[in-house]
Amino acid sequence: MNLTSTVLFVKEMEPMAEFYTNELGMEKELDLGSYVVFTGGIALWQPGEGHAITENLVTIDGSNRFELYFENDDLPSLCQKLETAGAEFLHKVHEEPWGQLTIRFFDPERNLIEAGEPPSAFVRRMLGSGVSIEQISEKTGIPAPAVEFLLEKPE
Repeated sequence: MNLTSTVLFVKEMEPMAEFYTNELGMEKELDLGSYVVFTGGIALWQPGEGHAITENLVTIDGSNRFELYFENDDLPSLCQKLETAGAEFLHKVHEEPWGQLTIRFFDPERNLIEAGEPPSAFVRRMLGSGVSIEQISEKTGIPAPAVEFLLEKPE
């Protein structure tokens, strides 16, 4: 078995597809109307009436038992864009206990989305603030050799 994509079942395709395209900058790879695939492996699907999924899958609005995770180099700009678009936030930019900056927000059907700094970005930010590689390793839980590897990656 090979994982091909993550599919979100949607109630209304148009606002969901617009949100993922306009606010998150996802590119459509395939648009079949009720099924949209974005590059990167996320798909939106609005199953029709009478489909086994709509008849047999029981969902609870607001359960949010998973989140989609993205990485972004400019969280303040993304946060501003989402605010302007009227997105609902679980939280705006804040620092996680391990040092990474993240935001969490909801798409139009209340699926939870997280955007965080790539590991190389928050490791560089920490080093730039005077924290040693050993201290970064201790705070993040990333082994020191992996911290050094992340610091060597091009930005």
